[in-house]
Amino acid sequence: MLLWMVVITLSIWALAIFYWKVTYHNPSNSDVVSFLIVAPLALLLFVFVVNSASSYMLRPKVGSSVVAEIEERGGKVKLESEVATSRDWVLSAAFGQLVTLHGESVADLAAAMTKKETKFALDSELMDTEGFPLMSARITDLDIAGTFDAFSEWMGEQKLVDESVVNWLVEDKRTIHLAYTVFSALIRTLLSQDHVAELLANHLNDHKNTLPNIYLVNSVPEHWSPKQKALLSSWLSDEISRQGWPEACVLSIPLMLEGLNAWEILDGINVQIHQSDKLGIYVVTSAQSYLGERTFAEYEANGKLLTNQNKNGSVYGEASAGLLVIDDRLAVNFEGNTVVQLHRAAMLRRDKSADATGKIGPDLLLDVIKDALAVSAVDAAAIKVVAADTDARVSRVTEFFSAINMALPEVDAEQGCLKLQERCGMVGVAAGLASLVYAMDKVATDQTPALWVSNTDSFNRCALVVSPYNNKANSL
Repeated sequence: MLLWMVVITLSIWALAIFYWKVTYHNPSNSDVVSFLIVAPLALLLFVFVVNSASSYMLRPKVGSSVVAEIEERGGKVKLESEVATSRDWVLSAAFGQLVTLHGESVADLAAAMTKKETKFALDSELMDTEGFPLMSARITDLDIAGTFDAFSEWMGEQKLVDESVVNWLVEDKRTIHLAYTVFSALIRTLLSQDHVAELLANHLNDHKNTLPNIYLVNSVPEHWSPKQKALLSSWLSDEISRQGWPEACVLSIPLMLEGLNAWEILDGINVQIHQSDKLGIYVVTSAQSYLGERTFAEYEANGKLLTNQNKNGSVYGEASAGLLVIDDRLAVNFEGNTVVQLHRAAMLRRDKSADATGKIGPDLLLDVIKDALAVSAVDAAAIKVVAADTDARVSRVTEFFSAINMALPEVDAEQGCLKLQERCGMVGVAAGLASLVYAMDKVATDQTPALWVSNTDSFNRCALVVSPYNNKANSL
C-alpha cells in the first residue's frame, strides 16, 4: 500500500511538472498546492475507498449467515414453545344460531339430512344470458325490504349522508337481513339468561356495578368495502345499546381475518382472550348471499354456475350463522348444557391448489384431523358426529370421505356427517360457522365430542374438536 502511495504521488508530480514545462507555465502558489498536494491526496482517497468497497463485496458472508441461522433457530425455539403452551387453550361457546335453506335451526338442517333433501330449484328471479332461470339455493319468505328500511332509517337518524349513498346490491341487502336475523336472536338469548339479566339490572340500579364488554365480530362478503362493514357494525352496536347495555361496553373488533374458515376468526378471539385483557362476551356472526343479478352474471361468465352447459358448476345460495364466545367467569353461570368448548384448530396448507388438474389425495386432511384429535386429547372412537363446510364438488366430497373413513371408521358416513354446502348450496363466509354451529348443537344435546372440518378452500385444510364444557379444562 505504501508503495502505491509513493508511485501515485510521484506520477502526479511528474505529470504536473512536465505540463508546466512544455506549456512554459510559471505555477503560482495555488497551482503548487492543487497539483502537488491536493490532487495526490484526492486520488489516494479514491483508491482507498474503491479498494475497501471491493474487499467488502467480495468477502464471504459467513458471519452474517451464521448470525441469521442462530436468530432463526432462536425464533423457532421460541415459537415452538409458545405453540406448545397455546395448544391447550380452549374457548367457551354457546347459543349457536343459523339460517339456511332448510330453516332457522339445527333440527331443520338435521331433518333435511335425514330426508336427503337439498331444495335447490330454478330461480325465477335470476336468468341466464338466454333468458332461462338459473338454479339457486334461495331462502324464501325473507323480509329483506323491512330489514333494509330499518337500516336505512338508522343511517338517516345518524345523519350519515355520505355513507347512505353506498351502492348496496340486492345480494348485499339479503346479507344484511341474514346477519341481523342471527345477531338479534343471539342478543335476545343472551339477555334472557338469568345471570346476564341480573348483571344488567344491578348496573342500571347502580352504575358502579360493572358489566362485561360485548365485542362484535362480523364476517361479511369479501367484496364489501370498509365503509359498508363499518356501517353494519355500528348499526348492530346501537341495537345492543338500545337493549340497555351501555354504549361504552359495546365494542367492534375487526380481526381482519376474512375468508371461508371460521377457525381463523375463533383462533383470533382465542389469542385475544388468553393473551390480553379482552375478556367478556364475543358476538360472532357470518353471513353471505350470492343471490343477485350482478353476482350471478359474473359467475355465469366465469363458468362457476351449475347449468345445462356446465355440469361442473355449483349451486349458489345464502346463509348466516352466529354464536357467543364467553370467558370462563361468565360460562360457569350459564344454565344447563348450553355451553361447549372449542379446542385449538389444526391447520395445514397444500402445496398445490386443490382446484388444479389432478386427483386430490386425503393425506393432508387426514393429518389435520389426527392433529386436532391429539390437541384435544379426545379419542377417535368418541367422535360420532363430523360437521364440515364441504361442498358438492366431487374432489372435495371424495377427499372428505376418504379422510373420515381412515381417521374415524366408526362414524356413520350418511347419518353422522354433515357436508354443509352440499346440502345448502355455496354460502361463502357463512359455511364454516354454520357447520360449526351444527357440531356445537350436537355436542350440547348428546354431551359427546364432535369434529369440525374445513376443506372448501383451495389450499387450507382445518379441523377442530368440539367437546362438552369442562370448567377445569377451560379455566383461564
